[in-house]
Amino acid sequence: MKKAIREKNIAHAIAAVFSVSLIFGTAGIQQPQPEAYAYSQAQGVPPAQKTTPSQVPPAPAFTCNPNSPTLQPGSTGTKVAELQRLLVQLGYGSLLGQGGIDGKFGTDTQNAVKKFQQDNRLPANGIVRPAIWSKICTLVTSVTSSQVPSPSSQPIQIPTQYQKILDKLQLLAYATAAERTTPPVKKFGSPYFDDAILLFSNELERQLKTTDLSRPLPPSPLRITVEALMLWVADTGKIWGTSDKTADYNSPAQCYATVKGEDSKCNIYVAEVIYGATGITQKAHPERVGGVETGRYFPYRAAEWADTSKFIPYFRLDNADPKMGDIWAAITEVNTFTRNLAHVGIYLGEYAGVKLYISARDNGNGVYGIGRVQHEDGIQIKELVDPGKKPPKGGVFREFDLAFAPPPPRPPPSSDIRGGCIGMKC
Repeated sequence: MKKAIREKNIAHAIAAVFSVSLIFGTAGIQQPQPEAYAYSQAQGVPPAQKTTPSQVPPAPAFTCNPNSPTLQPGSTGTKVAELQRLLVQLGYGSLLGQGGIDGKFGTDTQNAVKKFQQDNRLPANGIVRPAIWSKICTLVTSVTSSQVPSPSSQPIQIPTQYQKILDKLQLLAYATAAERTTPPVKKFGSPYFDDAILLFSNELERQLKTTDLSRPLPPSPLRITVEALMLWVADTGKIWGTSDKTADYNSPAQCYATVKGEDSKCNIYVAEVIYGATGITQKAHPERVGGVETGRYFPYRAAEWADTSKFIPYFRLDNADPKMGDIWAAITEVNTFTRNLAHVGIYLGEYAGVKLYISARDNGNGVYGIGRVQHEDGIQIKELVDPGKKPPKGGVFREFDLAFAPPPPRPPPSSDIRGGCIGMKC
């Protein structure tokens, strides 16, 4: 079992660790110092008995908790002993040394944690934070379920187009960790952005593995999320920004009008994601040239997505329970003389207390990985923060729902042979 787990991850791990080391260096990741989780015999909790790897007790009856507290060198207690047991279950018991499962987070435990992080393409800093607990619990659950043999059980293979997304998310987490610790240090928003990216990557991988990937994903919030990320993976920094170096954008949905290179692209980005994921086009505003309609259209604007009174077909308001794959929008500046400034994107969910979204942007303010993983003029994953002091604070969320269809069009008035109207007053 141990060998199988490690062989599953080693190929990706070697490539990811060495490529990231070349790009970002080997700087450690600074994190807030958690309090020590000590236990006391006076509280009736006995110290964990030392064991050697060859004397490992049977798997404990507890359930692995991905929301367990952060552990690091110097931590002690039953939670450390639990971590050590889980590491043994995953095949890292030989690295725990003579101390074995002793409830003390020393050098041997740190080395075991680092090896686990390397094998799973995670920042190898030896600190067990929420993202690490989540990965440990996911793998332990997989190991436990695989102990019951099944003739049809086969390792789930992620198709290449989805694996590229997961790989780039891992690189973004590495880039964030490096930028937060290596001069010139960058620190934006929450200190747990890299954790949030890893947790999001884990959740996306989990959803993909529970989906039939032998056929195209059906229209759904997951498909919307994947479509947004596939455009992110393919972004060259010369399409989705707003500058004289950005090309004009012509959508594969030929009903959409051309968006000039110097114009904001967040509206057409969201429309493109929706079209790619669902096949739905939004003919919200006809294009006019010289006062004459061209037969092509512009999609809904960000300010319309942010207007709770605006009906947008197939997307119902979801502010009570925002979730991955929602369309998010907010008024960023109220202007009484011209149109309000607004922004729109795809919500990726909340992880480690950090809300994530993705959209086309024209600057790198508050964005990690610029020049390494993401582009200053392009599609970016960023922390979603309140868009200023003016309402609506936090923005508006809308969930894809095919049942939320537009009302049927009114039939044209009919007339009888005498020319009189039927069904309406003349």
